Amino acid sequence: MLTLHLHPTEFVAMVATVGRITAGQIDMPLRNQPAWVAVLIAFQSRLSLARIFAWRSRKTDRRHVYKMPIPVALALYQYLRDNESITNAQQDFLGRLDKAMVDHHVPSTELLAQRAALTNLLYAATA
Repeated sequence: MLTLHLHPTEFVAMVATVGRITAGQIDMPLRNQPAWVAVLIAFQSRLSLARIFAWRSRKTDRRHVYKMPIPVALALYQYLRDNESITNAQQDFLGRLDKAMVDHHVPSTELLAQRAALTNLLYAATA
């Protein structure tokens, strides 16, 4: 897991970005979707409205900890980095994501478990 320190507006921008990406792919057959989109679709299904509303009501004068699966972080990073027209909130989220990725050190056993989980997720998405 990747530990992010986010303002509530950055969390909302992340949720909106995931929603925007997956909305355009929902009618496409799974075998035609890029793997990173399948990762985001699976992630979106775990985001509850209660969690989103809880984040919106948090204090805005400080950052809060959010733990994100590394495959999701990589997918969002790639999308936001390659997209030329992102909002200021998305740019702020990308900055936080970049910092968390630079600061993150994965113990080898955790990395192997994450690779296995991602392989299983991708295999399940294409099967």
